[in-house]
Amino acid sequence: MWNQTIYYCAECEFLSTCRKTVEFCRQVESARASFISVHGRTKQQRCEPVNTEAVRIINDSVGVPVIHNGDITSLQSMNDIVEKTGVCGEFA
Repeated sequence: MWNQTIYYCAECEFLSTCRKTVEFCRQVESARASFISVHGRTKQQRCEPVNTEAVRIINDSVGVPVIHNGDITSLQSMNDIVEKTGVCGEFA
C-alpha cells in the first residue's frame, strides 16, 4: 500500500436556490471532500452569465477550497471572477 494523500473533489451545478446549493455543498464538505467545484449557474441558465454573488456565498459558507467553473473567456475574466467570488481557483 502506498503512503499517499488522496484528494476528493465534488462538482456541482447550482440547484433551484442558492440556499439549497449551500446546503448541498455543506453536505459534500461533511462527506470529507477536499475541495468543491461549483458551476455558477443552473443547467437551464447555460447561456446566462454566472451568478458571482451566489458563488461568493457558497465560498464563504464552506471550509474547504472552492473552485469556480464557467464563463472564462480570457485571463482577465478569470481574474475578475476570482476577485468577485473569493474562490481559490478556476476551471477554464
